[in-house]
Amino acid sequence: MVAVISPLVAEALAIKNGITSTADVGPIIVEISNALQSLPSCSNSHVPCKGNVVAHVLAEKAMSVESEYCWIDFCPPCTERIVQLDASL
Repeated sequence: MVAVISPLVAEALAIKNGITSTADVGPIIVEISNALQSLPSCSNSHVPCKGNVVAHVLAEKAMSVESEYCWIDFCPPCTERIVQLDASL
C-alpha cells in the first residue's frame, strides 16, 4: 500500500525534520508523484515558492499546534493577509 502525503503535510514534515535542500526533498516528491499516478482524477504540478506562501505559513502553523484545525468558508487568520495580497494581483 502506498501512503499519499498532501503537499501541506510534506512541507510540515520537511520543516519538522530539518530538510533544507532539494536533494532531501526529491525522493518525497517522486513518491508523491508515483502515488498520484494511481489516482486518475488527480494531478500535480510544480508551484514556485512565490506562489506557495500560504502553504508555507500553514505548515509552520501546523508545527505549533497540538490538535487538528478546520476552517470552512473563511481563511485561517494566519493567512488572511497573504490571501488578500494574492487576490489583489
